[in-house]
Amino acid sequence: MDKQKLKKKSIQSFPVTFEVNKRKTGAKKGRIAFITILSILMVFSGSLLYVWSRLRAVNLDYEIPRQIQLQRKLMQLNTRLRLEAATLKSHERIESIAKGDLGMVVPKRGQTVVIYNGN
Repeated sequence: MDKQKLKKKSIQSFPVTFEVNKRKTGAKKGRIAFITILSILMVFSGSLLYVWSRLRAVNLDYEIPRQIQLQRKLMQLNTRLRLEAATLKSHERIESIAKGDLGMVVPKRGQTVVIYNGN
């Protein structure tokens, strides 16, 4: 009778042992699949980053000459505007406009009042 119980226990315990081994194998497969997918994603992300950086570098290579040309044009415009501002501020021009267009005259000796600052 003891032998029959022993056989029964060993037969009953076999599927449990098998299930435990199956679960461990499934966990290993899941872990391997996760690591594989993670590795593929990392390689894909790295490749995407590399391609993006190369495209950015090529675009900047085209943009630099355009910006240099724009800088030259703006510097020429700046020079012309400074010259024009200096011309418009000249005392001779202001005096000719005041006398000719506005009818102003140079004040006589007693017509001016000097105001001193309190400092």
